[in-house]
Amino acid sequence: MSDCIFCRIVAGTIPSIRICEDAHALAFMDIRPIQPGHALVIPKQHVVNVIDMEPADYDGVMRMAQRVGRAIGAEWRPPKVGMAVIGFDVAHAHVHVLPLLTMSDLTSARLLDGSLKAGAMDELKRNGEQLRARLA
Repeated sequence: MSDCIFCRIVAGTIPSIRICEDAHALAFMDIRPIQPGHALVIPKQHVVNVIDMEPADYDGVMRMAQRVGRAIGAEWRPPKVGMAVIGFDVAHAHVHVLPLLTMSDLTSARLLDGSLKAGAMDELKRNGEQLRARLA
């Protein structure tokens, strides 16, 4: 879909900091990270809801999310690595994978209190390079 930002990322028509991809899924750095290392994993095929993905795409996205989560854990050593499927911000299925330092990292208060700011591009690039190296 030409108007879907994630489809445009898959197509390469807008920039992203890609960390890994395969036939079914693409992982890239979230440009509004809650914590350093916050990544998104999406199916390459456009679908709005995770529960509506084709089984092969669902399996591919979840396997990649697990793989990215392990890399995040190894790189940042947080107490927990979390995954969240929310989907209100972009109408393309996606899984947030991120280091969790506290229980409140994924609460609506954390997202709404103004602490979620656009990440500095240099930090995003550095974090992406770190994860790519772990995933290689």
